[in-house]
Amino acid sequence: MTLGLFSCNQKTDKETAQGDWIKGTETEQIKTIEKQFRGFDNAMVETGYRYQELYWAGQDQNWEYADYQIEKIKKEILTNQNIQITRKVSIDTFYTFRTISNLK
Repeated sequence: MTLGLFSCNQKTDKETAQGDWIKGTETEQIKTIEKQFRGFDNAMVETGYRYQELYWAGQDQNWEYADYQIEKIKKEILTNQNIQITRKVSIDTFYTFRTISNLK
């Protein structure tokens, strides 16, 4: 019982991990990582690709593939919406779109 009480009272020092490229306090490390995300531009590249695929799916009247692309676009935007909060109005507008199969 004494051993159990002794082990509960021990402090554990939290050690800050330092990698090869990311140094500093935990707050500084988080800021460094945030800079690596670069905002919404990477998400827009993915979204642009999906829009192109959506266009061709419509041209081919492949409505299942079009629905798939719409879901991928929604997921990409939803995943990244917190990166660029100034785009919230545009993102909310996008979510008012219906799936292609509902528009037929």
